[in-house]
Amino acid sequence: MTRRGARFVCVAAFAGSGGENVFTGYAEGVILTAPRGGGGFGYDPIFYYEPLGRTFAELTMDEKSRISHRSVAFAQMGLWLAGGRAG
Repeated sequence: MTRRGARFVCVAAFAGSGGENVFTGYAEGVILTAPRGGGGFGYDPIFYYEPLGRTFAELTMDEKSRISHRSVAFAQMGLWLAGGRAG
């Protein structure tokens, strides 16, 4: 059995006079044996995102921005900074 599961992780931290917190975003996927798509960079062509049925390199910038590990972490931070206290 070949293990091909993968996870992109982004951890963002904030420290200031308003407090500090750490925010974590994940994108779960599977590593393909051959690249697909012409967008993105790094591992994007082999990182298959099952919920959308495409690699990160096949997603539009808008799609990737909504679901990426970075956008999840920084959305949590934005909510926390706005007073919603996620994170």
